[in-house]
Amino acid sequence: MKPKNHNRNNMKRYILFGLSLLMAFPLSLSAQDEDFDENEAEEVTKKKTVVRKDYATRTVKGRVIDAATGKPISGAMLQTVDFAGYSVLTEDDGTYELQVPQMATAVFVSAPDFNPVRLALRSGEEQFEVALYSAMFTPEYSKEMNVRSDYAASGFKYSTATNVKEEIQKQLGAVARTTMHNGTNGVGGTIFMNGLNSLNVSAQPLIVVDGVPMEQQYGRTMLHGGFYNDILSNISMLDVQNVTVMRNGTALYGAKGANGVILIETKRSKSMATRITATASAGITLKPKFISMMNEDQYRNYASDLLRTTGTKLSDFQFLDENNSYYYPIYHGNNTDWKDYVYREAITQNYGINVEGGDAVANYNLSVNYMMGQSTLKENDLNRLNIRFNTDITLTDKFWVKFDASFSNQTRDIRDDGAPTSYTEGTPTSPSFLAYVKSPFLNPYSYGQGRFSDSQWEIDDETYLKQALVDYPNYNWQLANPAALNEYAEAENKNRFENSLLNIAVAPKYSFNNHLSLQEHFSYSLVNTSEKYYIPLNGVPSYYVSNVGNTVENEVRSLASKQNSVYSDTRLTWNNRYGAHDVTVFGGARMLFESFKVNQQYGYNTGSDKTPFMHSGLLFANTVGETEDWNSLAWYAQANYNYKSRYYLQANLTAEASSRFGKEAGMKMFGVGWGIFPGVQGSWVVSNEPWMAEIGLVNYLRLTAGYDISGNDDINSNAARSFFRAKQYLKSISSLSFDGIGNDEIQW
Repeated sequence: MKPKNHNRNNMKRYILFGLSLLMAFPLSLSAQDEDFDENEAEEVTKKKTVVRKDYATRTVKGRVIDAATGKPISGAMLQTVDFAGYSVLTEDDGTYELQVPQMATAVFVSAPDFNPVRLALRSGEEQFEVALYSAMFTPEYSKEMNVRSDYAASGFKYSTATNVKEEIQKQLGAVARTTMHNGTNGVGGTIFMNGLNSLNVSAQPLIVVDGVPMEQQYGRTMLHGGFYNDILSNISMLDVQNVTVMRNGTALYGAKGANGVILIETKRSKSMATRITATASAGITLKPKFISMMNEDQYRNYASDLLRTTGTKLSDFQFLDENNSYYYPIYHGNNTDWKDYVYREAITQNYGINVEGGDAVANYNLSVNYMMGQSTLKENDLNRLNIRFNTDITLTDKFWVKFDASFSNQTRDIRDDGAPTSYTEGTPTSPSFLAYVKSPFLNPYSYGQGRFSDSQWEIDDETYLKQALVDYPNYNWQLANPAALNEYAEAENKNRFENSLLNIAVAPKYSFNNHLSLQEHFSYSLVNTSEKYYIPLNGVPSYYVSNVGNTVENEVRSLASKQNSVYSDTRLTWNNRYGAHDVTVFGGARMLFESFKVNQQYGYNTGSDKTPFMHSGLLFANTVGETEDWNSLAWYAQANYNYKSRYYLQANLTAEASSRFGKEAGMKMFGVGWGIFPGVQGSWVVSNEPWMAEIGLVNYLRLTAGYDISGNDDINSNAARSFFRAKQYLKSISSLSFDGIGNDEIQW
């Protein structure tokens, strides 16, 4: 008969597992370790204890010092590379004596607050002195062998970045070249890891969060110009543990990894002691450096020269008069820097609370974060709430489960940004653009009773160009007042963006023995997006829209989209060591099901800035929408071979099929077109050769070469299909029109 406490432990395992699946968080915070060191050398985890294999050993001795001061470092850990269980801590004087397997060629040296080092072992007992540098510098070494030459970034505890792309650019530079779109908080940017690989489809990398690929919606249309829905802005930097950049991800991730892969790992519990951490931080962003613009006199001369090219017979214009011959000449006697009314210093605030802990059965990490981020552009503020719950549950000695659940919601005030592509579809409504092109001799405030107001914005249309452009009725030459546009376009039901992301992931793993394991990773993600767009009556001139063939007073739009993603990755892994030979092989199947729906509405002439509502009574009111469904299946395998930590060989193969392609794409198998993506990587760690270790000329030297065949699946989900689309003819008759001619020969 089994003891009672054994039954209790089993019951506890299943209760915790069930509560996790139900997303319940009744965690008992019964203890708090105030002296817990987050950099403690030996993390307490629930993972199975590593069994040390017995090999013939030899003794190595040496000393570890602080590179800055030359003083010895006590408590530094030395771990034999590729041989688990052979480790030791340094003494108070920094010395160590370690028994290592005779075929071992290197040790890994680490200490709290210092960057780690890989040390090649000499043939004798005495080793070269190890100098550790402060963790404030970028680390040069990783614990695992980096055959693909991946790059990693970490240390985000005090980051004020809204989007992880900002930290990637800051820490990794040209490894993942990031170009920010603008100064709008949380909009992010574009990343180029291997150059511009295609002029026709996306060159952006695949984003993988805790093993789950995230669809970034790069090509999805948004209502506001110069803006796109950056899904990565849903992730709080307070939740991020590590970011790894894989420049070579094709062979493992198939076509989705053709432009590189960014792996994001969120925080998990590392302590059995319950630990509560509260975080508060703030940062300030100064106004950007502005381009020098013309003053009022320079602009007058410039404008008059341009107006003479319009064919006008006038030789003089009202805005050039200096003798007060015209009505209200003070209108044209100002020197306004419109950027002063559009830009400001921006403050970002982050608040978070994190609870982690557990026991031998289950570990958990619960975090709640809130961020308020201003933009240097007024009326572009961002608010974001993040909730994340990561657990690791040991059900039996051979079976354990990871359960992760996260939710984020971001809302922002938003405006158009950047220059318009043309003037035929409306008037410029970007405050940042208008702040540069609006005439400096005009005043932002209204004029009355012989003076300019100090609080009422000018809302009347521009007239100073009317003399010369009177014969251009459908040319939108009048410009809005950017300050008034911001004022009258501001409300929760006018220009507002909201995005939410929900993800639930379950990853059970079963170990048949010390060498063979089977793992499944299932994930469901939901992204909801809503956007409201409004051009006000006040402060914005009437404008011509060629699409409807009419002049309108103002405009209102709305957008709602939903994306569902179901992901499954089943993997079988085998590994074993035969003396100096270490072999790891894994393979599996990866399935991804995606569904995207979007609905847009638009109309003109709301009648008042107090009624910015979308309804059927608006002028030229219309609704458009689209539904897309696509899926992919990939079979993949990888084999890794390591001899004496000197020679590494990695071979990959992925066969991928996607519903985006026709039957003639790639290699035909089972009536489906498959993309075949092989790859091979090899590394020679020259510094681990006995003759190089004896010389000690360099600390670490590795030569790496590889060959891969890549592809790209970033095409429209209907590219291989012919289809009809519902449309309205003459704005009144419903019809179907042939909208796409399928091409089933498009290749990967």
